[in-house]
Amino acid sequence: MNSVLKYYNWLCRSNKKLVFLSSLFWLMTCAPSLDQSTLDMVSQLQFLQCSAGQATACRTKASLSIVSIEPQDKAIQVSVDVSIRISFSEKILSESITMQSSSGACTQSIQLGDSGFENCVGLNLISNTDQTITVKPIASLDINRIYKVKVKSTVFSVSGLKLATDYVHETGFQTAVIGDSTPPITGGTLSFSGVTATGLTVNWPVSVDNATEAANLQYKLVKDDTSISNINTIALANSKSGTDLILDWTNNVLSQSVGSLSASTNYSFTVLVRDSSGNISQYTPAAQTTSAVPDTTAPTTGTAISFNSVLPTKITVQWGAGTDAITLASGLEYKLVKDNVSSSNINTIALANAKIGSDLLMDWSANVLSKTATGLVASTTYHFAVLIRDAAGNMNLYSPSSQMTAVPDVIAPLFLGVTAVNDAGTGSLTILWTQGTDLVSAQADLVYEICYSTTIGVCTGGFTANGGTTSAGVSGWIITGLIDGTYYVVVRCKDESGNISTGLVEMSGITSGCPGPASCS
Repeated sequence: MNSVLKYYNWLCRSNKKLVFLSSLFWLMTCAPSLDQSTLDMVSQLQFLQCSAGQATACRTKASLSIVSIEPQDKAIQVSVDVSIRISFSEKILSESITMQSSSGACTQSIQLGDSGFENCVGLNLISNTDQTITVKPIASLDINRIYKVKVKSTVFSVSGLKLATDYVHETGFQTAVIGDSTPPITGGTLSFSGVTATGLTVNWPVSVDNATEAANLQYKLVKDDTSISNINTIALANSKSGTDLILDWTNNVLSQSVGSLSASTNYSFTVLVRDSSGNISQYTPAAQTTSAVPDTTAPTTGTAISFNSVLPTKITVQWGAGTDAITLASGLEYKLVKDNVSSSNINTIALANAKIGSDLLMDWSANVLSKTATGLVASTTYHFAVLIRDAAGNMNLYSPSSQMTAVPDVIAPLFLGVTAVNDAGTGSLTILWTQGTDLVSAQADLVYEICYSTTIGVCTGGFTANGGTTSAGVSGWIITGLIDGTYYVVVRCKDESGNISTGLVEMSGITSGCPGPASCS
């Protein structure tokens, strides 16, 4: 090792650069037994000292780099007789440039092959001038085919620098299709998915072409913030740049996400498709409006919970209408819950919203501001809470409030009894009365029981509601299924606590239109 270094220092001091250069190449190619550190030291340090004319100078080690390759990566319509020009950061040592003389396995330092470099074409070195080498395929390339250029890290500059790693075209270039002037046929219309306030995804069907395979068709996506008319021709769309150029020419892609958009804004999009010959078609432009800014603000509750019609077994709960920054009042929903033990069991949104069964008095209902809780126990305290929800699902809670039901109702309604029994025809009678009154139950909540018989005094002596129980709050009823004859009728009133009026009044009426013996109903 020391003798090698002394020899190369002598070459430097003697300014014998050509001798040094040939010796260095011999070391790199013919002396594999020398370790890499020795080669690096000789090629990177000693020769650089010689080039600078200073035996004690030392330049920091660097890597050779590729400045450009023509044809460029992703180029299309490239001539089948193209010359390949590779520009480096420094002039290349000619002896390190190797190429295969015919098509076959890829083994040399400069390669032109398929995407996987399983097969490479034969190349000729045309020139190595300044910092650019030019090579040309021995035979014309295939039409409508993708080729990639690879430069191996075994290529050296005249100063001894080499590539850090192999350089490979990312996509490659595509040769021309001879005589193709027909543009691709677009596959359909644009569609949109994943629309948010700041972004969306544009989708389009695959196109087809008479000469270019679908996998080699290229697509370009552009937008306009103002109008479809700004991108409704191929020329207008193809001229888009900057933030309006969403996706530049890319092979076989059928969707693209678009970000950095504004909320509640209409954007226009179009897609161009290009075949290997450069023929272009355009998808019909389409517009899409982004979503509004997400609503994350809960509604404001209205006036506090209050109670009305407090009875032994039911209470009417009411509350004021809430408001919301986005959802209209008519669209706000309310939920009423109760707890039989403590308001602390419903004093958070989570606790109140978890209530089910008999404690869920009213599930989510729009624009409802009162609800009657029934089936309660007299003289018992109940705790109530109301939730409010907007269209975005944001919730708020009215402060829980408590109320005791009324004492038990043991007083019967005041009722004067039946006032008329009229023939209704076809074996039926119409029974009329004046509605009763009660100290606790409203008239609308009172029901009536009816008894009838063909024998006088039966209903006053042993009342049975064989005529049925009416719905609440009525002042008349029809009995059907009778046959012609005289009937004696008694009506009594019952409140919500089950108290029944006293003082039974009996009245008679005669049916007609159904001679019997079977009923006519």
